Amino acid sequence: MPIASLYFTDIGPFDEIEFEFDRQVNVFTGPNKVGKTAALLMLGELLVFPFTAPDKLYRSESPKWKLRYSSGTRVESIGGNLPTDVNTMLAAYEAIGPTCFLPAQRAGTDFRASGPSSSHDLESRTEEIAKRVARARPAELRRYGFEGLRNDVRRGMNAEHSELKKRRDLALTDSSWVDDKEVVQKIVDLDYAAYRQERPEIRNVIHKIISMVSEVTEGFPVRFAGVGEDEGGLFPQAGQDL
Repeated sequence: MPIASLYFTDIGPFDEIEFEFDRQVNVFTGPNKVGKTAALLMLGELLVFPFTAPDKLYRSESPKWKLRYSSGTRVESIGGNLPTDVNTMLAAYEAIGPTCFLPAQRAGTDFRASGPSSSHDLESRTEEIAKRVARARPAELRRYGFEGLRNDVRRGMNAEHSELKKRRDLALTDSSWVDDKEVVQKIVDLDYAAYRQERPEIRNVIHKIISMVSEVTEGFPVRFAGVGEDEGGLFPQAGQDL
């Protein structure tokens, strides 16, 4: 990977920390609550659009960050404060190149989907960003009020930079995807799309998700067995791959 190190302040359990990365594979290990997820979410915040780290991780209004990355034979750096301005964000994307963020599914859930969902709600996304701007820029909140800030964000998202639009349309990534409820809903949506469009190959995405679970549950391989339904709603079923 071209990223050499990640530095940030006032996020999760960290007052200040820097991680150095290997060029190939990097693994975060440690007991619960030490900041593994916070570090991964910060990478997603800085390098994946439209992903945003949850507000609850912020311990100050404007945390600092810096990325060191390989550029040919040199190591260069880029940084600033959060939330990141668009020009700095675009410079980071250009320097690092294409990125993706795949949150891990948490073990076990009683969630049931009420049915297939609609596409990503732009209004919900607008609301999230407006709240972030309001928290980071209290002077603007006092001057315009929250509704004024929300309208500014809405106008900005409708006329956003072409590179950001391309990345947003490429893959829907959001901090809510860390929640296993969203993973369950996505599996239900994919299964429904395969049925409605008469394209069973769409289910290959689900099978790949389940195959990754099988890698983790070594000795107990599992397979996708379809979407089930009970009194609570719809849920993906997995069976043992005998």
